[in-house]
Amino acid sequence: MNELLKRINSTKSLFIIAFLAAFVFVSAAAGENLNERFSADYIKKAEKLSTFRSFGSIKMGETVGSFEIMFSEPGKSRSTLILNNFQITQVFDGRQGWMKDQNGQVSELTGPDKRQLINTGWLLGKSYLLDNRMPGESKFLKDTILNSKSYNIFSALPEGGDSIKMYFNPAASRVEIIVEYLDGAEILTYLSDFREVDGFEMAFVMESKSDIPELNTKIEIYEFEVNQKLDDTLFAFSITPANDYFFPEFADSIIVPMVYQRGHIFLKAAVDGNRAVYFILDSGAGINFLNRSYADSLKLDLSGGVPAKGISGYEKTTITNLDSLRIGDLKLFQQNVAIVDLTNVGLRAPDGVLGGLLGYDFLSRFPVRIDYVKQTLIVYNPTTYHSPSIDYAVNLEYSMKVPIVDAEICGISGRFLIDLGNALALILHKPFVDNSNLIAKFTDINKIGRDIAGVGGKSESYSAVADYFTVGPAQLKELRILVAKGEQGILKSTDVDGNIGNGLLQNFSIILDYPGQKIYIMPLEE
Repeated sequence: MNELLKRINSTKSLFIIAFLAAFVFVSAAAGENLNERFSADYIKKAEKLSTFRSFGSIKMGETVGSFEIMFSEPGKSRSTLILNNFQITQVFDGRQGWMKDQNGQVSELTGPDKRQLINTGWLLGKSYLLDNRMPGESKFLKDTILNSKSYNIFSALPEGGDSIKMYFNPAASRVEIIVEYLDGAEILTYLSDFREVDGFEMAFVMESKSDIPELNTKIEIYEFEVNQKLDDTLFAFSITPANDYFFPEFADSIIVPMVYQRGHIFLKAAVDGNRAVYFILDSGAGINFLNRSYADSLKLDLSGGVPAKGISGYEKTTITNLDSLRIGDLKLFQQNVAIVDLTNVGLRAPDGVLGGLLGYDFLSRFPVRIDYVKQTLIVYNPTTYHSPSIDYAVNLEYSMKVPIVDAEICGISGRFLIDLGNALALILHKPFVDNSNLIAKFTDINKIGRDIAGVGGKSESYSAVADYFTVGPAQLKELRILVAKGEQGILKSTDVDGNIGNGLLQNFSIILDYPGQKIYIMPLEE
């Protein structure tokens, strides 16, 4: 059995947390809330900081890049990360968030991605000090000693965001450590090289460390501007599709043959005009991937990459740019893709050559209909597409470009990934099962002899039978499910509760409409 849950890790979020930590300033005074540790003069001065713009360098493993961050009160932010040959920009206007990804696709951010942007705006705007900016709260937790230094620990929770911790050094009168959590992993960002800029003491070096080496980063700031006018258009994106593909002229749709084998959807695709080989269609991939052995055979130019988050951990990737990627009569141009070794995952293409994975960068551009019985993929022209009855529709939101739906299992509601790379039916995360005491509702519980494997590692699991599972208009009864342990990666995540795979979706006719943020789950005869 194989489950592929892979997507580019939220390295971007980690770099923002590390950077925004540099803008946390504290003055010595007693108090239970963080703002009570600031003098009245300092708070008055903080109110005058209306905008700033900063530039710096970032190192992740062996990859070195650059970044830029802008802020405008009360909580608007714009951040751009450039690593080798790709660039990612995130924007928050105080209410909504957008991302322009490495291939120029602009999409609205929801779920944990949006919560991260709320945190960014809250901290950059010094909302922990100023009541007239973004709502939230902070609270003293306890005193502690870390690295032979005494700290006061404060928790902070921006309204609508995620909780963080701030370590205040009373001897130096400043915050020196910021703590966040990613899928159960604790990320500590250490601030150093403090300098005075326009009257504020700023950390010019931020280093993030955790038990996951792939997430460790170092940031050095070399320039910033304070209270310069920033045009409001910098903080507003229109949600428009990337203009990087060719769709056959006058065609409302095209049919791409697929092979549905061992729970995976295989499509043929040609890279840079080479012979077409099989790729796996995988909505769990936040970027298109090339299999390392296949990429090596093409002798592509490679550059440093970023970590990919998988089923039970993280794996290093490299990045390359493709002139073209042809899928049937469709053609994508100038695509940045990640390269990962899929050898150990155990996947086998129908003809023996596995090219890689087709994920978000394909699916986000076109509505697609999957016919598991006829083994065809219908790709609709997004300019002429008409959706089916709303009675079949289920709303989608996204976490790091992976679609998520609300569903219910045995009377318990949860959030579930739609993962076409998962060959199984339904995988539940163990924290969700434990916290909901779902095991008491299951029958025929058995330990699985083989681990679930995917990018990032393997996970122990057990199987059981659930009385029913409901997603939108569809309900399956007496469903065999898996509960996966997961020590890291997606299976450790508490942002989502499980994973819906092809073993479940094959019972229906499916339309994935990323542009319309819907999945349509229809009877097979429709």
